[in-house]
Amino acid sequence: LYASAAVAVTMGGSGGQGGFGNTVDVINSGNLTTTGAFSSGIMAQSIGGGGGIGGSSTAKSYNIGGTSQTSVSVNMGLAGSGGGAADAMKVTVNNTGIILTSGFGSTGIMAMSVGGGGGAAGAASASDETVGGDIGSGDEGSTSVSIGVALALPGGTAGNGGEVSVTNNNWIITDGAFSYGISASSIGGGGGVGGSASAGATAEYAIGGAIAGGAAAPATAHSSKSPTIRTASSGPSGRTRSAFSRSRSAAAAVQAARARAPAATAAR
Repeated sequence: LYASAAVAVTMGGSGGQGGFGNTVDVINSGNLTTTGAFSSGIMAQSIGGGGGIGGSSTAKSYNIGGTSQTSVSVNMGLAGSGGGAADAMKVTVNNTGIILTSGFGSTGIMAMSVGGGGGAAGAASASDETVGGDIGSGDEGSTSVSIGVALALPGGTAGNGGEVSVTNNNWIITDGAFSYGISASSIGGGGGVGGSASAGATAEYAIGGAIAGGAAAPATAHSSKSPTIRTASSGPSGRTRSAFSRSRSAAAAVQAARARAPAATAAR
């Protein structure tokens, strides 16, 4: 019989940082017609990248049979934090052309600035285990002192949504279900999930502790200026029109719009 000591330390790497979404500027003066499902006339998006997932870590030592006289086991596991997400930037759309859509989920103008979601943190665990030896012979091996510590870090920070601005000066006609005339959104990303932690120690004198990581707070949409929409339609109601002429087929609605739009433009 002889004394032994075992030390196990593991560490997970942190998740990577997400990439920034750049500014988006769209200027359209031509007429746009779409007929398929999920076929928006204009789609402008700035999207921040999500943070990477942190690495997990497991620390475990083994008390081998025949080492029952004096044994010390120390195990420490440290998980990696989640990577921070990136912000989205300003999205600007300026349209002076006619936009006609006739498919399901086909919005005339869709503008979005979406911050990335924070990365999840890794999990951490620490434990020990007795193996080998002759069971019942007193030679199984035992741990006199065991210390187990597991620490998980927080999830990654979220990215902010940027400013969104849409200016429209012509007809937008949609004839499909869930097809908005204009949709403008600034959306903050969600915070990363905190890492889990578990620690176990088995010995005559045992100390075990585990601290889980907290979840990161969510981000906000751009706060200095709310998304703005400015529109000046040439339709009879003076507003951008949606679901034009429901009693007609989609094809008839498109033909009617084409016939009226030039005259209305000339009148202006």
